[in-house]
Amino acid sequence: MSTDVTSDAHGNPMPETGTQQASDRMSRESVTVIVTLLVATFVVILNETIMNVALQRLMTDLNVDAPTVQWLSTGFMLTMAVVIPTTGFILQRLTTRAAFLLAIGLFSGGTLLAALARVLECSCWRASSKRAARQLCCRC
Repeated sequence: MSTDVTSDAHGNPMPETGTQQASDRMSRESVTVIVTLLVATFVVILNETIMNVALQRLMTDLNVDAPTVQWLSTGFMLTMAVVIPTTGFILQRLTTRAAFLLAIGLFSGGTLLAALARVLECSCWRASSKRAARQLCCRC
């Protein structure tokens, strides 16, 4: 059994070449997962930044006052704070495919609800009271 260890000029052990160095490299799948997570994190941060920059324009275009926009941005940030740790919990219990399909389904459902929100809002207000709809600036 050989105990030969090579060292550099300062006496620190140098890594062995050959099979040990090859096994220290990350697999292609690991690199792909890490890069995907980095890009996803960047997109989330970019999304939050864009929303904060666009608040004034959203207030003008949607005819909404500042307190309402503050509530909406706070709700968005709180949702992100809940979703991020929940994702880890879900990924431990579901397969990757099931987690992906769940995420796509929730995203699609949320997008559909957001697209229908103005329509549902106006129809509900019409049914309950035309006066309330006018007071809340519904342009149906």
